[in-house]
Amino acid sequence: MKKFATTVLAVAALAGMAQADVYTGGTGGNIADATTSNSVAGAGVSTFTLLASNAANPTISSFNSLTITMGHSWAGDLVMTLTSPSGAVADIVVRPGVTSATTFGTGTNFGSSSGSTPGTATYTFVQSGGANLLPAPATGFYAPGSYNILSAVTPTVVAPGASGLGYSVFNGLDVNGTWTLTIRDLGVTDVGSVVDWSMDITTVPTPGAAALLGLGGLVAGRRRRA
Repeated sequence: MKKFATTVLAVAALAGMAQADVYTGGTGGNIADATTSNSVAGAGVSTFTLLASNAANPTISSFNSLTITMGHSWAGDLVMTLTSPSGAVADIVVRPGVTSATTFGTGTNFGSSSGSTPGTATYTFVQSGGANLLPAPATGFYAPGSYNILSAVTPTVVAPGASGLGYSVFNGLDVNGTWTLTIRDLGVTDVGSVVDWSMDITTVPTPGAAALLGLGGLVAGRRRRA
């Protein structure tokens, strides 16, 4: 019974070491426009990076959210993915409203105004619990706030790199390193930009550190019994 109790305490100690951090400093810039609509080869591709470093607990236990301040005048043009330092990829937005290889999806803006030159607004993309991107508002723009990530539903019109996976693909990976937000524009004319972005991630000690903590708890238990 004492050995069981000691093990439970070690597990509880590990749970107590879980740490949620917000990683800021994601780069921004213009979103490159497509040169040919509905063509992977003609897509505009823009990459924005964020360096996560010196995490005390480096192992991801849950990826909680991605927050982006951005604008774009036709949401249905965009494929947005997030890539971890080790190369795991999660879809964030995949051409909302597109139903075939020749359609353009929702003309709703990401940003604070309607029109061909939108302002910017802040969006937090969560695994679940946010608002749905579909059905989109008929006109105007997505309001700032929290939205569910939208996985691929029409692979024939999705640019390479979109995996259809959720944030769970990052679980167990090392948070440290360069993360990459990639935005592909698959429709001509409409434009946009990213101001900045951040990630909310919960991490725990590495499995090796966890094992040492558990062993230390057992050794301490034995010493108390001596």
